[in-house]
Amino acid sequence: MHKMKTSNKKITIKVIVSYLFLGILSAIVALFIHQEIEKLAIQEEIYKDGQNNIFKISKILTSMYETESAGRIAVQSDNEDSFLLFTDKNNQLQQEIESFKADISSKEHHNLLDSVQNLLELKKQNIHELRILKNSDSSFVLIRSAILKLSSLEPSMGNFLLPTKTKSTNKKTVPTKKDRDTDIRSIIKKYKDVKLPPVRYQSQIDEAILQTRKLLSKMEEDVINHKTEHYEKTRLLWQNDLRISEKLKDLLHSFEKEIIHNTELLNIDRQKAFQRSRWILSIAFVIALLVMIVFSLVILNDFWKIQKYRVELERANLRSNNLLKSREQLISMVSHDLRTPLSTIVGYSELLRKNTSSEKDKNYIKHIQSASQFVTKLVDELLDYAKIEAGKITIEKVPVDLVEIVKEVAQNVRSTYPNKAIELILDFSESVKNTRFSSDAYRIKQVLYNIISNAYKFTEKGNIRVLVQAQVLEHSLHEISIAVTDTGIGNKKENQNAVFEEFNQENTSKNNGGYGLGLHICQKLAHLLKGKISLQSSEGVGSTFTFTFKAQKVTEKQKDKIWTSLKKRKKLL
Repeated sequence: MHKMKTSNKKITIKVIVSYLFLGILSAIVALFIHQEIEKLAIQEEIYKDGQNNIFKISKILTSMYETESAGRIAVQSDNEDSFLLFTDKNNQLQQEIESFKADISSKEHHNLLDSVQNLLELKKQNIHELRILKNSDSSFVLIRSAILKLSSLEPSMGNFLLPTKTKSTNKKTVPTKKDRDTDIRSIIKKYKDVKLPPVRYQSQIDEAILQTRKLLSKMEEDVINHKTEHYEKTRLLWQNDLRISEKLKDLLHSFEKEIIHNTELLNIDRQKAFQRSRWILSIAFVIALLVMIVFSLVILNDFWKIQKYRVELERANLRSNNLLKSREQLISMVSHDLRTPLSTIVGYSELLRKNTSSEKDKNYIKHIQSASQFVTKLVDELLDYAKIEAGKITIEKVPVDLVEIVKEVAQNVRSTYPNKAIELILDFSESVKNTRFSSDAYRIKQVLYNIISNAYKFTEKGNIRVLVQAQVLEHSLHEISIAVTDTGIGNKKENQNAVFEEFNQENTSKNNGGYGLGLHICQKLAHLLKGKISLQSSEGVGSTFTFTFKAQKVTEKQKDKIWTSLKKRKKLL
């Protein structure tokens, strides 16, 4: 049985250890896989950031194209609103670039965006200068100067040169491009039909032509310079736009390369993570499988041992049951078979004692009666033991006067040992005086007789004290305590638990007798009374046996009902 319990404990421990090991292995695998997932999540965030940057760059490119269109309109148009629209678009583009710079951390990308912002600022300045250059066209001024110079020659040369009715006014107006083109065409038309004056005015004509040629040459040179400057400004503007576009394209290409690179890294990391996870799971599976196989073999080995122990235990149990049945049958048979001849021996010995006058014969008869009483007591206890083991003893609850029972048992035991000068002290608490409890009086007497007899048996001098108390548990339920204290030989501490075992004969000798069933039967009876017997003993000092059991307090009305019920039951029996 001990081996079987040990094996059961071992199996439980091994199962717990196996599950614990598998749990730790699962936790380690989960930790590794979680780390791989965390790495992939970081790569995914980088990939998403790259996609967001691409979207923002595309938005900046769209704004740049809108700004470029607004700039071209501002250059070609004389309307101030077009330039204001370009300025708003340019500022909006600058803000978008500044916002985008806050979202990126690459120094190279920051430098690219700074150069784009500088180019946008330069573009704004170029468009502003182009508008100023366009509005201050010097060709019109030079043509007007030539007209005025030729007009100053008219008084000396007559009105043949410029027959026009146009008169100058003091009102200053800003000529438009259409007006300037009309004036140039009118001047050319006027000089088509020029009539040569008489020869006497040849010197004035030459001077006028020379001055006019100089003015026209100067005008041509200034117009060429103006066109060259305008062309250069325009070229710089478009070149600036081209550079901005290239910068943004480079930036976009850089981000695209970075995203492609990050995507490739992400794919590589994914493959590595999957490979590592698969490798970890494979190793974990193999380890778990090996652990399961090893622990299964170990547990199965213990299980087979348990099965073997169980078979052995069942055989031993069957053998023990057979022995117990045989013992009970033997005890029952011996007890019944001994009771009849014992009764005969006791009866005839009593007749012999009455009919003999010889002291020698009386002494013989006395020994016969003493031995007969001993054997009779043994038979009675064997019968009680057999009944208890078979579960055939029942408790009959009747009104009990504990004071009367204790006094009766104590006096009977005392009369059995008339040669021992031992003081018997009976102490009853107020809770038991003039009070009756519902319990089995016969079994209480049987237990008390055995305990008090043992006290007299193992005490040579001093006193024996019997203390009876009752403590309320709830309502009418009480716990009865009967403590028997002696000043006898006592008992060793290591032997105190063994005194209640069957066929135990601690501290017995020829003088004391005993056969080891009394206290065992008393303990069984105490359990039937819902109580127990406890022992406190010191070797050479004495012992205290405390018999406790539970009982209901009985009133006079209840007492009458109980007795009436018992009488009816006896009549039925």
